[in-house]
Amino acid sequence: MNRMKGLMLKELYTMTSYCRSYLLVILIFLAVSLLSNGKNYFAAIYPVIMCSLIPCTLLSCDEKEKWTQYSQAMPYEQADLVTAKYLIGLAAMAPVYLVTLLVNFINQVRMQTFILEEYWVTMGAFLITALAGPALMLPILFRFGTEKGRIIYMISYGALFGIVGVVGVLGERMIAAPTVNIGVLLAIMLLAVAVLYLFSWRLSIRLYRRREL
Repeated sequence: MNRMKGLMLKELYTMTSYCRSYLLVILIFLAVSLLSNGKNYFAAIYPVIMCSLIPCTLLSCDEKEKWTQYSQAMPYEQADLVTAKYLIGLAAMAPVYLVTLLVNFINQVRMQTFILEEYWVTMGAFLITALAGPALMLPILFRFGTEKGRIIYMISYGALFGIVGVVGVLGERMIAAPTVNIGVLLAIMLLAVAVLYLFSWRLSIRLYRRREL
């Protein structure tokens, strides 16, 4: 427990040092989302995705500062280092996601376009996309490192925004299809991405143990 607490504090300090500019970007996009006259999904989801990918940024910082080598002289296991990244990602994403929920609710009520069913489908799609991003990218980065995995990372990042579009289209079709139980389908999708996140977590630990630092 003390080991993990120390690692989480280290991740927090690194995040506050290297990710300060994220706060400004988040505020700008949330303001755009709040003041837009339509449903600006990109402005709404970008802060959530950006925060969910903070572990990728922190991993790059670790390699740049030689933390990955230095940590081998400390009483940490590879599983601890991986777990800290996944936990800090969730911790960074959660408050921004909750603020995004509120901002989109206020905007849709202000524009008189609020539909409860559509709202929860959209917010569920946001959460699915945010969890899918690090779940797909982190195993690659833990296995190959941020330098070798940069090209794969960029391809995955592009694919992530492709997922945003696909999920958005599927969400609209679900709403339009009266025979589809949207609540059940959304719950299944959320459960699936949660399982994917946990699987990615375990996979990253296994891949990181095989990697030569």
